[in-house]
Amino acid sequence: MDLSGKVAVVTGAGGNLGASVSRLLAARGATVVLSDINEDAASKVCDEITAGGGDAALYAADVTSEEQVRSLMAFASEVPGCFDVLVNNAGIIGQEHGITLTELDVELWDKTFAINARSVMLACKHAVPYMIEQGGGSIVNVSSVSSLAGYFWVNAYASSKAAVNTLTRYVATGYGKQNIRCNAVLPGVHLSEEAEARTPKDAIAQLADHCMLPRLGNSDDVAKVVAFLASDDSAYITGQYIQVDGGIIDHVPQLAEARRRGDGFYRSGLKKDL
Repeated sequence: MDLSGKVAVVTGAGGNLGASVSRLLAARGATVVLSDINEDAASKVCDEITAGGGDAALYAADVTSEEQVRSLMAFASEVPGCFDVLVNNAGIIGQEHGITLTELDVELWDKTFAINARSVMLACKHAVPYMIEQGGGSIVNVSSVSSLAGYFWVNAYASSKAAVNTLTRYVATGYGKQNIRCNAVLPGVHLSEEAEARTPKDAIAQLADHCMLPRLGNSDDVAKVVAFLASDDSAYITGQYIQVDGGIIDHVPQLAEARRRGDGFYRSGLKKDL
């Protein structure tokens, strides 16, 4: 998955996942344009990449502003190399934890959609012309498995990510003949060390219980899929939603409980292997 010669824009690059994506793309040869409304956070990641011998540039932007997004893409187009990778990673979720639909302020709903969905539309709108001009590109939108299943809260977050899923296929359909691919990565639980430290251990154990694999995920797991989709190795993949969640939502709801009780084939000779 050599990304040499490619210029990749990563929004939300100062956060946990954005930093992991930016570091990995740079390690595989891309020149990474890191963008975040938090310039200090993105600057630290940018400095880390360049100190390690990678190529990176910083452009602070509010991705809800069309003018700033337009300027970001114009900046990326001037960076030496071929601007043919866009990773739409900017997003918010934490402000909505514990808030049910009947408690949800419309201002928070609108803010969430502006950052999580409108930003993706704006970035695609202003990146696609440059990609068409140079013969194609790859757009990777960071969505979430919360867009596929219901829960008590994060109504706005999940709905905004569902909008990202649909937009992904529209972009893939509209510009596929111009050799522009567009896919969505749907992470599950990928806690940073800081987030894991402040999360109750019983909550983490419950999540791990429902994961099909032996561990919960981390940001590097997601970054590796983003890097694959950014590379020419995925040249015939477009319009897809790729879950990176350890299968946490792909089993019947009672699986974890059945495993603990020893139901079904867990009583069989295979039980010792499970």
